[in-house]
Amino acid sequence: MSVSVLGPGTVTTTPAGVACPPKCTATFAPGTKVVLKSNPHAGSSLSRWSGSCTGSGVCTVKVSGLTAVAAQFNAQTKPITRPTAIKSVAVPGSYSGRWNPANGGDVITFFVAPGGRNLLNVYVSYAFVSCVPPQRQRWLLPGNHPIVHIKDDGSFSSAESGRGNFDNSGATFSYSFSGLCRGRDPPGPVTMAGNFRVNAQFATSGATEPCTSNPQSWTVTHDQQPSPANIVALTYLTA
Repeated sequence: MSVSVLGPGTVTTTPAGVACPPKCTATFAPGTKVVLKSNPHAGSSLSRWSGSCTGSGVCTVKVSGLTAVAAQFNAQTKPITRPTAIKSVAVPGSYSGRWNPANGGDVITFFVAPGGRNLLNVYVSYAFVSCVPPQRQRWLLPGNHPIVHIKDDGSFSSAESGRGNFDNSGATFSYSFSGLCRGRDPPGPVTMAGNFRVNAQFATSGATEPCTSNPQSWTVTHDQQPSPANIVALTYLTA
């Protein structure tokens, strides 16, 4: 008996004699019933028998003279998983506007990174906080939000906190910043809007003095981006 193996697998026989590869031939007495067993490698399967056996089931051969059998194994291919495309939510580029302009608010700026999923370097010029007691106003920087993630629905929010000093007093600060991508309203520019808030607790005269800016609304528009520089090709001639 002669056995051939194609692909990732082996074939053995009962009675013993063939273990292919490497031993792919054996001699059996005429009339012997030989059962051939397929042994696929991990991640493969028997595709079909050929020669003295057919199909892909059990192979049993009654030896009579020269007998030839071939087994073909195929590797099982895993489906290719392609990464899900990340949807761009916001138009990349720089944005600028004002917060609460009706009540003397000032500048707010930030940058949307390429891919439209993150706000970078949110900057708000200042904030007024009213403290109780006594009732008075202070100027206060409204915190730093270096990276703010934009969700699939276009909303975003960030919260930061920390200890520091202000007006010669120790204080605990908390900052919040949130908004929504409004998209484009043809033929107008892309806009975003939201609010920010600053809370602080100052230690004065042994008492805790709470202060807050209350929610302050803001609106920004997508800035005009600079045009790409013209590319000039220069040709150098040598003598």
